[in-house]
Amino acid sequence: AIGSALLLLPGHRHEGPLGELGHDCWTLFGHHVSHRLQALIGAAGVAALIIVLVRFASMSVTSLRSRRRDYGAHADLMSITELSNTGEPGLLWLDHPAPFAYSLRGRPPLVVASTGLRAMPYAHQDAVMRHEVAHLRGRHHLLVALTQDLAAALPILPLFRHFVEQASAKAG
Repeated sequence: AIGSALLLLPGHRHEGPLGELGHDCWTLFGHHVSHRLQALIGAAGVAALIIVLVRFASMSVTSLRSRRRDYGAHADLMSITELSNTGEPGLLWLDHPAPFAYSLRGRPPLVVASTGLRAMPYAHQDAVMRHEVAHLRGRHHLLVALTQDLAAALPILPLFRHFVEQASAKAG
């Protein structure tokens, strides 16, 4: 992005260490390349940025739809199971011996927990439930969704590729 901005606005001085580095690169690069090639490279950078933004937007819409389907499935399960009739709104108990819990954003937010969690001491149960509520209050799902969408949009970057590989390993 800095390179594209410098190519498109060569007379503009950018402040800060990254701006200075970009300007130094521009100075070295600008003396050895024709003005047409500079414009072509700038246009290619802008085009690449637009492609990445469109891909990110597409991935975000797809994942948002998927998250809404997941929430709907949990809400349907909550409406038909007797275990949800605990008097605790926004809490779905699943009959499973392993202790686990997770949270889902939505309206209303939902915490899903296993009955295996009830075998733990009350202090532990309370800590787990508070932890899940903190995820919802802190809107951690937004950070996770952003990271997942960036990873899907930019799998060519090593950090994001690793994230995608880890997610695929968990799903498979």
